[in-house]
Amino acid sequence: EVLDPAEKVYACPELAELGRAFRSCAPVELTESETEYVVKCVKHVMDSYVVLQFDVTNTISEQKLVDVTVGVEGSEPELYGEEEVLSVPCKELKYGIPGSCFVVLARNPDVPIAPAQFSCELRFTVVEVNPETGELEGDEEGFVDNYPLEDLEMVPADFMAKVAIGDFRRAWEGMA
Repeated sequence: EVLDPAEKVYACPELAELGRAFRSCAPVELTESETEYVVKCVKHVMDSYVVLQFDVTNTISEQKLVDVTVGVEGSEPELYGEEEVLSVPCKELKYGIPGSCFVVLARNPDVPIAPAQFSCELRFTVVEVNPETGELEGDEEGFVDNYPLEDLEMVPADFMAKVAIGDFRRAWEGMA
């Protein structure tokens, strides 16, 4: 069974009006797999938007993360606007259970596609929990924290989809 890589985007009510993904890229690791928070990003290209799906896993058993978002700041505001159009947080991340949050960027159709770099930062509230029971320990409000991530690149290849050609030779010879 083939799963649609944009399935999580389509399941999010806040993102329903954006339409279908033209292309979804392979996940990009924004942290090492041994760190306290493991983050991967899947880029979904749509007609007018790019949806960045951040898959986050909390690897600290004594913590629960609440209101998890990723702050994104781009190097090319003329391509993707000055700021994000929409940010959809992950309500909570318990130890070892992955969750997703999303950032929507508007594409400027009047500017040719060019490479762009985005600095990313994981933002969340930490609530201390008992690692054995998962029950709250200490302050239920928790404390706000940030975690720097690796930079994310958008390249022209992210906007190109594979096209199946039955007979390459015939297609090549048929080109003008």
